[in-house]
This record gives sequence, structure tokens and C-alpha cells, in this order.
Amino acid sequence: MSSTSHGNSAGFYGNLNLSSQHLRALFPFHIVFDAGMRIIHHGERLVRLCPTLKAGDLFSEHFQIHRPERIDNFESIFRQLGALYVVRLRSAPTELKGQMVLLQENLILFLCSPLVRRIAEVQALGLSLQDFPLHDPAGDLLFLLQAQHTTIEEAKALNRRLLAEVQKVASLNEVFKKYVPQEFLKLLEKESIVHVQLGDNVQKTMTVLFSDIRSFTTLSESMSPQETFKFINGYLQQMEPMIGKHGGFIDKYMGDAIMALFATAPDHAVKAALDMLHTLDNYNQGRQRAGYIPIRIGIGINTGSLMLGTIGGESRMDSTVISDDVNLASRIEDLTKMYGAPLLISEKTFFSLETPLTYSVRVVGRVRVKGKSELTTVFEVFDGDPPEVKEAKRTTLKLFEEAVDLYNRQEFREAHSLFLSCFNKNPHDQTAKIYLERCQEMISAGQQADWNGITKI
Repeated sequence: MSSTSHGNSAGFYGNLNLSSQHLRALFPFHIVFDAGMRIIHHGERLVRLCPTLKAGDLFSEHFQIHRPERIDNFESIFRQLGALYVVRLRSAPTELKGQMVLLQENLILFLCSPLVRRIAEVQALGLSLQDFPLHDPAGDLLFLLQAQHTTIEEAKALNRRLLAEVQKVASLNEVFKKYVPQEFLKLLEKESIVHVQLGDNVQKTMTVLFSDIRSFTTLSESMSPQETFKFINGYLQQMEPMIGKHGGFIDKYMGDAIMALFATAPDHAVKAALDMLHTLDNYNQGRQRAGYIPIRIGIGINTGSLMLGTIGGESRMDSTVISDDVNLASRIEDLTKMYGAPLLISEKTFFSLETPLTYSVRVVGRVRVKGKSELTTVFEVFDGDPPEVKEAKRTTLKLFEEAVDLYNRQEFREAHSLFLSCFNKNPHDQTAKIYLERCQEMISAGQQADWNGITKI
């Protein structure tokens, strides 16, 4: 076969004026055959689909023309040169799609590509998109472009589904944050709630804040269940931002009570408590305008070493904080009722303050938790009182603390005299009033040998 009639690697093919090298580059899946249907040249990519293919083989040894029908020889192909051909491989379930092109009188070029409809089929053939030509030799919309389009649309659909899932997960994370604070996860050094395991724990020095509504039980008796929930939620929505504002987070709600934790300086807990009291004043003004009675709260704060972690079972677990210092903070909050003071802090908190002189503070007594031997001095922070009450407490500060010292030394008559002086100067000083009553009781009962002035809580 001469180079002028059939072409070779050095010559050119008929009217197309293409060398075999050009054919390989432009049409990686082409087949050139002669009038005897013998293959004289083929694209290198075809060998991937038909490994036994080689020059000199008969076309029918490897391929069967599926469309147009009843086309099986050179003459019939010659008469259907403009048609779209689909050729099946005999050795594999693969079809080639393309067009027959007359190179010269006894030489035909089949320009083709594997017929695929999905990108997965390309991968199954061991090929990639780079193996395919840029356009369909038949001149219509290429299967490749269709496959690419399908792939793009599938990718877009997948991206939309993934985006929806991401948004769903993000929404769930926001919901989880309402039940398990992000600050809790950070303290456990966990990136997400899914990483938290039962029994995870960490020991930290933290400040604990407890708050409670005074006489809540009596208050709720006059409300329906729906009104009670509405009232509690309305109140808590006012208090919560004040805690977050100063770097704290709410560990749990217990009815109307709040337990909050501060991993930063104790000053932040005290400032949060004062903001809670100021916010309560504004909240009460709104209640009074609406015809409701104002409410009072008590806040107790303590600082110490806490164990923070998860407890429960495999099907239900919860975050919690375990420590004697947590218990003491709760007991100090109870003392706000006894001393008639809105905000009390422990000596651990007081002596841990970074700027203690910026607060208005006075000693109110010594306490011991039942079952414990350690004594704790309790301080009142009265910066949250109304301005006139705050100023009066500042004026009588030395007189009040001297009276407390006399009381602890069982010098009740002298203490009574000083407390009475404090109360006359500041009739709103509920703590002074309570000490007056105590002094009167102790004077009436007489001196007791085992009395030490310590309040057990």
C-alpha cells in the first residue's frame, strides 16, 4: 500500500491533508480502513478499549456496525457517509459513536468517540475527560459535552444538597448551643458537641453565681401555668444578656433560679451581678406600669476549684459542675434572704478581686457550711442598691462593721446600740434591722457559753 494512496506515518491522508500524527492528536479514537475493510491505522486510545486491536486486522474482527442497520461492507458504508454511526466492540460492552469520512476512493476514516451518558461510564472505561475530543465528529451536540453538562448539573445538585445539609447542621449547632454552651465545650477543649464523651471532665478555678427570685412560690400561686412560664421566661430573658456581657455563661436554669459560671476574673461575675440588679430595676418599672408588683432577687457568688464535665448514662447525659465551692455559692445565695441583702460574695471571691476598691463592700458575717469545719466570711456588695441607700450604707460603713464585730464577741447590748444608730440613719438597711432583732433575742436569752457568732448554713 503506497503512501500516496493510503497514507502512512510520514505521508498524508487524502483530501484531509492529515498525517497519522495529526490524526492521533485530533482524533484519538479514529479508525482508517480500506476497501477490503482491513484496518490500516487507528487511534491510540482505542487500544485501551480493545487491547488486541492492531493494524492489518479486519474491521469485523473487533467491531460490529449497529446503526445504520444492515451496513457491513465498504460499498454500503460509502453510500451512507453522511449518517451517524454507532459501532459496537465485540470484546466489551462498549459503543463508539461517530461519522464515516471518505479520505479517497478506497480509504474511509471513522471519526469516533466512546458513547457515554454519565461521567461514571468514562471512569469505568479507564479514561478521563481529557481523552475525549472537543466536538462530535457527527456535528451534533456531543455526547461528551452532554456528559460534561450532566456532570456539572449533578455537581450543582450535589452542591445544593451539601449546602442544605451544612445549613441544617449549622442550625442544629445553634440549637445545641442553647442546651450545651459553647464556653462549656471550650473548657473541655472540644470543638463540637459530637466530640463530647460521657465522663469528660476538667478541673478549673472558676467563679460561680447563683440567683433566685424572692418569694417565687407565693408569687406563682396567683398565676396559671401559662402565666408562670411567660413570667419566668420574660425575667430570664432580661438576666441572661448581663451574664454573657461579662464573659460568663449559664450552666443551668432551675425554675426561676440561675447558675452561671465565669472562667475569667471574679470581677466579671460581680459586675454581671450588679448589671442584673440594675436591669431588674428597669424591669420592675415596666411591671409596675403594667399593674404588677415588683420582684426582688438574691445573688450569691463564690470562687474556687471546680470539676466541670459530663455525667449520666449512655442514652442520656448532662453537663454539670461538682465542687464544695459550688455548694457554698448556693448557700451564700440563700443567705441573701437571711441578711436582706441583694448581693453577697464569699471571702474567696472578695480577696480574688482585681480591683476590690472599686466596689462598695462591707462584712455581714461569718458562716460555716454544715458538715464542714472551714469558716467563711461573707461580704455584701451594695453598689446595686438605690443611690440613696447606697450612700447611706457608705456613711454608716465603719459603724456597721464595728457593730458586727461586737456582735461576734457577744457584746450584744453595745452591738444593738450601734445597729440601731445605723438603722436610724438608713431605715432601708435590712441587714442592720435583722442584726437588731438578733441582738434583742440574744439579750433576752442571756449569754451562751457555746455561742460563737457563726451562722451555720
